[in-house]
Amino acid sequence: TPPVTAAPPAEAVRAGLRERRSAAYRAATAGESAMLLQALAQECVTVLGASDRDTLCTWRDFAWYLSRTGDLNGAIRLLTALVGDMRSMLGPIDPDTLGARYHLVWCIGESGAPVTTIRLMNELLPDLHAAWGPYEPRVLKARHDLALYHANRGDLQGAVIQLHGLLPDLARVLGEHHPSTVQAWQDLAGYQQQLAQAGRKGAGQRRRTPRMSPMEALVLVRRLRVWDFTTDGEARACMDALDRGIGLKGVADVVFDAPDHVSDEDLVEEIFGA
Repeated sequence: TPPVTAAPPAEAVRAGLRERRSAAYRAATAGESAMLLQALAQECVTVLGASDRDTLCTWRDFAWYLSRTGDLNGAIRLLTALVGDMRSMLGPIDPDTLGARYHLVWCIGESGAPVTTIRLMNELLPDLHAAWGPYEPRVLKARHDLALYHANRGDLQGAVIQLHGLLPDLARVLGEHHPSTVQAWQDLAGYQQQLAQAGRKGAGQRRRTPRMSPMEALVLVRRLRVWDFTTDGEARACMDALDRGIGLKGVADVVFDAPDHVSDEDLVEEIFGA
């Protein structure tokens, strides 16, 4: 009689790693979960390989708990690299890749970079549609998030347009009394009221007109971000030119404070919209 063979060791090890990953979610605090998942992800790299799905998903989950501890910059750096790896290994519309991309958008939104957030969400939405269809609740939630990102940037009109397109789909798919539909109606009413108030206050006020084009500002912003100067006087002249060209004081401080994950182009768009 042939001996009874056990499951292949690799599968047994993989199952054990998955069980430990699930246990990490139940840790007492987000910080403890992050510590456990970081150690587990490093172990997965050794046991399964850096490109294995379980390894990538463990790093993704670590980034999620890292963001919950308040370390948004650390989570953004990790997710930016991880999304690139997951796109290559799993594909851009794989559910695990989409989850990592969605969380990256959320982290960047929480970090206070609305232009980058809106751009990334607009890039993500077509892939969400392709993977899940346009009326899947998660896709509807992403569309609502996009409206909120427009409002956070100060683009209330853009938020109203987004919500006007979203609300009929929410009512049809989830129902008129579903909490998501009700919240969207409340958001729309609030933004419309703010627009009306802003219109009354802004009547007769003259809008600031920048003296330079976005492309001209982009050249100066790039020089400041890499500090492409030989003297302090040259740098000061660049900062003064940017202030005069935009028509605002302290534009250079905005440039210096911008995080690395905000591109030069997104930063210029943010400055011109201020």
